[in-house]
Amino acid sequence: MSEHRLPGGGKAWFVRTRSRTSYKINPCSAEGWWGLIGYTVLMTVSPLAILLMGPQPPSTVHWIIWAVLLLAMTAIFLVLAFRMSAPLEDKENGR
Repeated sequence: MSEHRLPGGGKAWFVRTRSRTSYKINPCSAEGWWGLIGYTVLMTVSPLAILLMGPQPPSTVHWIIWAVLLLAMTAIFLVLAFRMSAPLEDKENGR
C-alpha cells in the first residue's frame, strides 16, 4: 500500500476520489481496513444478536433501538472515514 498523507501531515487511513456523479472512499492503510472490517462485522452481527438473543419474535422497540444504533454507527464511520481521508488527485497531480 502506498503512503498517503492527510493535509495536516498525518497518515491517511482512506483515499477519496470524486467525479461528477460519485464520491468514493477506499481504505489505503491497515487502520482503514480494520475500521471497515469492524463496521461490517457490527452491521452483520447486530441484527443477528437481536434475532437470536432477544425475545421471540423481537418487539418493535428492539428494532427501533437497533435502527437508532445503526444510524449512529454509520454516522460515526462516515465522519471517521472523511476525517482520515486524503484526496487521491493530489497524489497523482503532484500537488
